[in-house]
Amino acid sequence: RYIASCGFLSFLNVAVLFILTQALISGGSYFLAYWVNIAQTKAPSPEQSNSSNVSQILEYNEDTKNMHIFTYSIITIACTVIVCIRSYAFCSMLLKSSQTLHNNMFKNVIGGTMHFFNTNPQGRIINRFSQDMGTVDAVLPPVAIDTIQLLVSAFASVTLIAIVNYWLLIPTVVIGSLCYGLRAFCIPTMR
Repeated sequence: RYIASCGFLSFLNVAVLFILTQALISGGSYFLAYWVNIAQTKAPSPEQSNSSNVSQILEYNEDTKNMHIFTYSIITIACTVIVCIRSYAFCSMLLKSSQTLHNNMFKNVIGGTMHFFNTNPQGRIINRFSQDMGTVDAVLPPVAIDTIQLLVSAFASVTLIAIVNYWLLIPTVVIGSLCYGLRAFCIPTMR
């Protein structure tokens, strides 16, 4: 109900922004690894010490380095801008969701039968109403953003693992299954 109360289009917008943010973060990490590998392979070795060869390598490295700095700067700036837009859209979505839930709860309380109001004191109704709204406003937003970020980050990690070395998906599936099994065991035990 929490997600449904914010509207499908708003939720889809925020989901796309979360995915775009993670794509930029993962792309930046991937580009940085690529840049380090290029820099290591293009660095002159001690055997290549004649002056014409070194000047060609240094000239190539300077141009390439500037291009890499520019590319990485663009990725970082784009990531920063998208994170700000995502945060604003997420807060707007939560505000809309909270208002919709508050209005629905208020309509349901007002539309209650006289028997409900006769058997429950006004203080209990108001306390329960404010407690539920406090939970919606204070507890759910941080849990929601953490959950979404962890899910998108986990998906991005598995995608990068598949791109780099698809054989590493086997231990990833095994470890993921173990974590899910531990979760299925621990949550009922802790309650």
